[in-house]
Amino acid sequence: MPIHTLAQSHLKHQHWLQEFDLFQDEVKYYQHKLARLAAQHDEQEVEERIQYFRQNFFKYLEQIDDFRHQIYAYEADLAKRLTLALRIKRQGVPEEDHQRLSKQIEDFSIAFKTTKMQCNEVIAVMQS
Repeated sequence: MPIHTLAQSHLKHQHWLQEFDLFQDEVKYYQHKLARLAAQHDEQEVEERIQYFRQNFFKYLEQIDDFRHQIYAYEADLAKRLTLALRIKRQGVPEEDHQRLSKQIEDFSIAFKTTKMQCNEVIAVMQS
């Protein structure tokens, strides 16, 4: 069974948390851009497109919160495992415990980046 060290897991979690901070800042940026576009355009089609992105970004913020809770819970579990590992002189955890969350966050990151790209395209068209 592959072993993923506790230190590797902790470092990966810290990386994800920093990435989520960046994603949240990017959502704020897009919310601001969309609000300015909404103020400039009152056409129904434009409002619908803006609302589509607003809803997606809100959904991403909820997912980020969920991932943060999962990471904090996993970190608490790692602390317990570390205590146990030190008692039995083994400092590792099965890697599959870590892979599930890693895959979910990777999928989230891809979807988030795709939505940003689509939003940028819509913003560019509406500003021209």
